[in-house]
Formats: sequence, structure tokens, C-alpha cells
Amino acid sequence: MKDLGTLGGPDAFGQFINDGGQVAGFSYTSSIPGPSGFPPFDPFVWDKDMGMRDLGNFGGTQCNPFYLNNRGELVGSMNLSGDQSAHPFLWNGKKLIDLGTFGGSFGQANWVNEAGDVVGFANFSDEVTFHAASWRKGKKIKDLGTVGSDNCSAAWDINANGQIVGLSFAEKGLCIYPSSTITAQRAVLWEDGSVIDLNTRIDPDSGLQLVLALEINDRGEIAGFGVPPGVQLKDFEFHGHAFVLIPCDDEHGDHEGCGDAADMPTAARSVPFAQSSTTPAQSSRTASEMQSRIQTRFGLSRGFRAWQREYRLQTPR
Repeated sequence: MKDLGTLGGPDAFGQFINDGGQVAGFSYTSSIPGPSGFPPFDPFVWDKDMGMRDLGNFGGTQCNPFYLNNRGELVGSMNLSGDQSAHPFLWNGKKLIDLGTFGGSFGQANWVNEAGDVVGFANFSDEVTFHAASWRKGKKIKDLGTVGSDNCSAAWDINANGQIVGLSFAEKGLCIYPSSTITAQRAVLWEDGSVIDLNTRIDPDSGLQLVLALEINDRGEIAGFGVPPGVQLKDFEFHGHAFVLIPCDDEHGDHEGCGDAADMPTAARSVPFAQSSTTPAQSSRTASEMQSRIQTRFGLSRGFRAWQREYRLQTPR
């Protein structure tokens, strides 16, 4: 066991470790609370040669690291001066980069693959809507768009082949996720310059509405969340089902369900998927307890908390 220490404050939180043994997370840099009520904290990367390295900040006092790849590149969101706005950031192993937004005051970088491609989301100058975004090696932001007339989207993961997954949804007002005023939501795949509603690539009789694609591996297999009939979109975190989508390509052609691809609707035949879902066991936990568990798992991970208008992070866990 090795104590990695802190950046000068009382606590440090190690969240990620890559195949090279590098550890990343955030640490308080002092014990004196600021205007937010918390002491300031910065992201760090630790390795056996350099020790704990303070990656710095954009003038604010809070940060939220979301993913560390095997090249030691770290992404997340970081407050600007005054802690009333936050921008997506990339630590490329040498310097801290402000990835910017679409003109608004908030953005978040959720994932960076081994080629240095970053995905996440950012809002516009209207401060109401946000779109999924990508950045190539920390350069100019790219708008990935939405499905149809949806006004909001977010990218969660990108694989080595440049395939991106996330969600697209229609929101009546401010794009806050999750929200009780979302009128439509779908898991999506961005591929070859197009955005695909994954619900059009599965058997329409599956009985599951796919609402969030959370991760995609280098084989093109996608994991996420869906809702069975009768479950409202706002409740999918509590009553939804996990799913995995397996592409019916040359590598997966013998997988159960791929033989039915020819019987699927024409719109689904171009990229057919075989679907599998798991039904969660009944739980005696209350909704608030379940929410607490979800936020503990994802709140400082990749955006499973409502986007707060004041852009302040949750209490570090």
C-alpha cells in the first residue's frame, strides 16, 4: 500500500487508474473553505516517477475529473474564476487545455480515447440548450448534433474506431438532465458523420425503449439503459433495465438474434443489432436511497447528476 498524499489540503480522492499504473483524481489544495463552502481542489495525476502532480485550474476553485486513458490524458469539467461557469478540460500529459463551449458558460468532457479524441457536451450562448461535442486532440470543438428535432444531446464515450455513443432528447425548457419535462429521449450512436437513433436498429418488438448509450468498446458493442413499457423517462435510473447491443457484423454474425436481421424493418437493416437486457431484482431501498447510490457511483464520474444552473459541484465523495 502506498499513501499518495495530497496537494496541500486535508483530503485527496483517487478515482481512476490506467494500465500504466497512473492514478488520477482530485485533491484539496488547502483547508480554508471558499465562497462555495468547500476548500479549493484541483485535479491530479500521480505516477511513480513524478509523484502527485497538480494539473492546475482555470481560476476557479472546483473541478470534476471524468476519465483517464492509458496515455495519461485526463478529461473532465473545471470551474472558471468566480465558480459560476465551468468548461470542459483536457490534460494532454503536458499542459491543461480549456476545450471551450458553443458560446455558453458550461461544458463537460466525458471521455478521451487512446488517440486523444475527446467527447462530451457543451451549451450555447442562449444558456438553455446543449449539444454533444467532440474535440480532436484538444483542438476546435465540433457539434455532433441531435436526432431529428431534439434540442439537446450529450456524448458519453468514444472507441478506438471513432464511434461515439450517448443520448439525444427533447426538452421543453432548460436542458437539465435528468428532468421531468423531457418529452422524448433516445440512446444514439454517432458514426461516419451521422447520428443514429439506436431504437431504429433493434427489433421493434423488443419491448424496451433505449434511452442512454453509456459505453462502446472497440468491437462496437454498446452498453446502456432502457425503459420497459409503463416506466416514465424521468424514472429510468430507478426502474430501467440494462442492455447490451451487439452488432451483427462479420465478427458477431453467429450471435443469437443476428439471424433475424433480415426480418427487421428496412431502416434497421443497415446496422442491425442483437439486443439483450437484464431485469434488476426487486429492491427495498427507497427512491432517495437509490438516488444517493447512483450519485455516489456516477456523480463525480460522467454527469449522472442534474446540470445545476449555478454550475457548482456536489460535495466531494
